[in-house]
Amino acid sequence: MFTAASAAVLALTMAGTATAAPYAVAVRGVSVDGQRYLLRAAGSGLELSATGGTVNIVGSGYKPGQGIDIAMCAIPDGVTVGDTSTYTQKPAPCLEAPGATYNTSRGDFDAALALTPEIAPGVVCGQTVRCAVVTKADDSAPSQRLFDQYLKVNFG
Repeated sequence: MFTAASAAVLALTMAGTATAAPYAVAVRGVSVDGQRYLLRAAGSGLELSATGGTVNIVGSGYKPGQGIDIAMCAIPDGVTVGDTSTYTQKPAPCLEAPGATYNTSRGDFDAALALTPEIAPGVVCGQTVRCAVVTKADDSAPSQRLFDQYLKVNFG
């Protein structure tokens, strides 16, 4: 079971690489192909300057071998960050970071993403949309929402 103490340990392991505070942790239990997974994602540096910066994301408990995309995305209308029952739509548009797709052979990942507030022309975090760093299934399972985790990002 993922507890508050586990979240603190996960956050502390990122403390040495954090560029800014705060930390956010997302936890979600899912069943895939008869197997149960406890997905854990944590991020640091999620409060960025108005021009952007680097966030650090770590995750564990994902299905081994499932490719996971990590990207900053517009939070879809109807999605409430932290309420996984609302994670029914594919997050889009997304600012895909180079090298941010992970084949989680062990079910974990560690990424540093350089982000700017503009996701696409006219789509600006904090101005026209709400944004989050999202973990999601890669193109091998594009409609699969079970691996979605949201860590809210703020600019400014």
